[in-house]
Amino acid sequence: PTILCSFGLYLNESLDSFRSLPSSCGGFLRLSRPCVYVFPGGRGDSALVGVSGYSLLVNGGDQRKSCFWRLVRHLDRLDAVLITHTGADNLPGINGFLQRKVEELRVQEELRDQEKNQDWIQNLVSPEVRTFRSLTGSGPVQFRRSAEEAALTLRLIERLDLEVMPLTRGPTPEPLVLFSKLGVGRLDMYVLCPDGGSAELDFLRHRWTGSGCARGGVRQPDGTRAQVPVPFLASGAVLLVWTPFEPDQSPVRVLFPGNAPQSRVLEGLHRLRHLDFLRTPTAAQTKTKVSTLR
Repeated sequence: PTILCSFGLYLNESLDSFRSLPSSCGGFLRLSRPCVYVFPGGRGDSALVGVSGYSLLVNGGDQRKSCFWRLVRHLDRLDAVLITHTGADNLPGINGFLQRKVEELRVQEELRDQEKNQDWIQNLVSPEVRTFRSLTGSGPVQFRRSAEEAALTLRLIERLDLEVMPLTRGPTPEPLVLFSKLGVGRLDMYVLCPDGGSAELDFLRHRWTGSGCARGGVRQPDGTRAQVPVPFLASGAVLLVWTPFEPDQSPVRVLFPGNAPQSRVLEGLHRLRHLDFLRTPTAAQTKTKVSTLR
């Protein structure tokens, strides 16, 4: 009986978002200033980074019932979804959200030619998703049964025909400009790790079975090398920097370390040591002299 009750609760949480498909309260949230919402998601959190005109979802928590849904449903769109690592602590929430979008797509296809259902279709309110950034990139990736969450993510992304871009560090510490608007500001993303050609990332993409550890990459204080799960060694870590247009406003710096080892994160930050906004505990735009447009 206990097992059946637990299984019933799991199904109830998994299907909850589909039961509420018709809703008319989406698309009214407007963000007037930079903000970060953090959603407790079981063993892994999720976060929404928003500025005026741009929104970024980071990871999804370990619950199939997406912890971020009650807020995200009120956005017109998600400009990007960032998956820092491949794991059961961040993918289930993303998969639950994508499964809802697949269900919406199915309903739209079935009812498109029925005029009486047009109003109902318009009430499908999950936000549009524009791009994904993940460790897998858009190339072929082989995941076995033990990595079923990662495999499900890839299938759902393919079903929805979403653009996927790699989350890897380049040879030079140049930022990726996520958003830039005259009179508003600029949002930059610095990828701290992993390197695009790292052995750990190659192993994760093509040979990882979903379990086991890889030896190497993280040295202990006593000189030995620790056994660290492959998704941790290949985890992405990013630094987001918001530079407002107004010179009297201070930049905002947000670090998302993913599951990367601390040594990898510090190494990535060390590569950015020449940037003025990292030289002081509190960044000031008058000191950093960072232009909002290039």
